[in-house]
Amino acid sequence: MASYAPPDAIVNNAFAPTQYATSGAAQNNVEMSELPMNEASTSAYKRDRQMLIEFNGTPAHFAGVPSAATWRIANKNTATYLFGVDGWGNQAAPGRAVDLERVRFHHINSHKTFSTMPWPVSIKLTGVKGNVYNKLGQRVALTVFPGTNNNVETILKKSDILDTTFTEVYPTYNAGNLRTEGIIKIPSGTAYMVSEGHPSIGILKTNPEILQGTDTIDTASMRDGCYFISTATMDHVLSIVENKIVSRLPDVNCTDFNAVMSRADGLPFASAQDLALFTELSSSNKTKASQMVIAQPGMLCVELSMGIEPV
Repeated sequence: MASYAPPDAIVNNAFAPTQYATSGAAQNNVEMSELPMNEASTSAYKRDRQMLIEFNGTPAHFAGVPSAATWRIANKNTATYLFGVDGWGNQAAPGRAVDLERVRFHHINSHKTFSTMPWPVSIKLTGVKGNVYNKLGQRVALTVFPGTNNNVETILKKSDILDTTFTEVYPTYNAGNLRTEGIIKIPSGTAYMVSEGHPSIGILKTNPEILQGTDTIDTASMRDGCYFISTATMDHVLSIVENKIVSRLPDVNCTDFNAVMSRADGLPFASAQDLALFTELSSSNKTKASQMVIAQPGMLCVELSMGIEPV
């Protein structure tokens, strides 16, 4: 039996947001449901991290050594400790392994931002598109003005998709394993063997009208802990999950997590156009003044708090 329900309605019905009511004791009272898809969101995977990003140097140095304007985590092992489940500095702890290609970002905020740079600077951050635009129309995570001290900003807001129970019931599923983990196409190509813990089964249980032909998700029809679902039904369901849910997961490749600083006006760090700042000076004094500016050391420090989830 073919389904005529629009994909949005199917997804909204299957993975409704968990409803919270905060009590005076700062605890969450959760509306429970008999359906597993609507169980409470407990988020046992999310971890909070603090990170200090720092740039030091003169404009002339940043112009002559472009790599100085890029901040990177020291090495892969350090990144693994930072983004790992058990936290920073506990190298002997179990569960240290983490796939750096898929780290889920819940939120990023800046704290204690400090700048003595001579001009506004923009920061691009891995995994953050940003809603700030520089003079060139490029999206950046953060813009910091000269003299800034302890500026607090929200750099990345929590995605709505993380408030659905999909990410709690199926925390390990993502774009890379949706079609490979807990699911296999039989040699004839006419059907899939699908484990009960696969997200597609949750969709089918709450939207049985999607089932086509003789497909059924009756537990009596299971073999070896798996359902046999036709290729037509499964391709339809997998397409819905991929396009409406998995593609929206804020999963970031952190194998080269970095922050890149640039001038917010789009000019090079040491630009001849800076001479225009000294309109009242003679030509020779303009040059001297500009040289003094590009030789003046500057510092930019941004402390970030991040909510992350290794997947």
